[in-house]
Amino acid sequence: MSDLIQRLRTRPTGDPYLHMLVHEAADAIERLTAERDAARADAERHRWLRDLKCCTFTLSRDDGHAANYMSASEWIAEHPEWFQDTPAEEIERMRSANTIWSLQVYPNTPVGSIEWHGATIDAAVDAAIRAMSEGQ
Repeated sequence: MSDLIQRLRTRPTGDPYLHMLVHEAADAIERLTAERDAARADAERHRWLRDLKCCTFTLSRDDGHAANYMSASEWIAEHPEWFQDTPAEEIERMRSANTIWSLQVYPNTPVGSIEWHGATIDAAVDAAIRAMSEGQ
């Protein structure tokens, strides 16, 4: 697709109006390609959650700190052990956004869970996908 966009942008048309239309078309193709790629990633996350073979899982947003009238920063500082496996960059994003998404999975039994956190639903699910594909 990028080859097509490049050819559209560099091919001489000889007509200023046609030139403008071709560049607008190339811009639209780039935008639609980015939207398609984002939708594809969202669909992959959805299918992963749908097909997750586990006893149970819970996906939540801000259920810890917001319910306790605390900021995400305060919650993270009060419960550092819950976030010890979360990368520092993601913790900073959670603090900046004042949002904590959590995905808690009980893999085989209703006892003993694994939990991942992120500033966005995408970050939390992606962390779980990476960890579970690596066998963690």
